[in-house]
Amino acid sequence: MISPDEVKHIAKLSALKLSDKEVKKYSEQLSSVLEYVAKLAKIKTKNIEPLFQVTDLKNVTRKDLARPSLVDKEKFLNAAGNRRGDFILAEKIFERE
Repeated sequence: MISPDEVKHIAKLSALKLSDKEVKKYSEQLSSVLEYVAKLAKIKTKNIEPLFQVTDLKNVTRKDLARPSLVDKEKFLNAAGNRRGDFILAEKIFERE
């Protein structure tokens, strides 16, 4: 069981302020979680293959190939308005101090 003092210590390390009621609640909850983890640790998994996903779904992907653009670069950049060379200039949203 995780003691209230251990919960207070964890809260202090996490910069959390807990009421006495919360300390009691989290002490019980964390103890419950650790008990469950201890149960899981007893399961014999030596001969079980690692499982990466359970649905047997597979990603459908295509090769990423370079292709000519559907848009003329100059036409696009000219339509953007404010540009510098091959770049579009955007308005500042942050100010330096």
